[in-house]
Amino acid sequence: MNLGPRGTRATIGAPGTGISYTTKLSHKSPHPKPPPKKIVYCPRCEYQGKRKRKVKGSFIVELGLWLLILPALLLLPVAGLVLIVALIYSIWRMMTAHYVCPECGEAAVMPLRVYQKRLAAKQ
Repeated sequence: MNLGPRGTRATIGAPGTGISYTTKLSHKSPHPKPPPKKIVYCPRCEYQGKRKRKVKGSFIVELGLWLLILPALLLLPVAGLVLIVALIYSIWRMMTAHYVCPECGEAAVMPLRVYQKRLAAKQ
């Protein structure tokens, strides 16, 4: 094992096998790691945990529009119209997606790290 100073790369391998790999050595930070962005805080119900993605519209309607393209192919002008409507509906659904609290459905959730910084600033 060939070790360098912390924060550099080290080559680790089994002698005589020709197998080795290089990895980056990490150093322990004295500061605690902040929670990931996916962990949120809900100000209404005080929930702390994973967020939930909510999409407007209906998956059944979107699927129906895409499936209508197959029979509409027999009537080519109608197929183009159905394709445009299905595409616009799908884009609208993707653009209006947002994250909510899984407990109460509140849309005004904030990352937990933002909430923790606000609490620290108040104290």
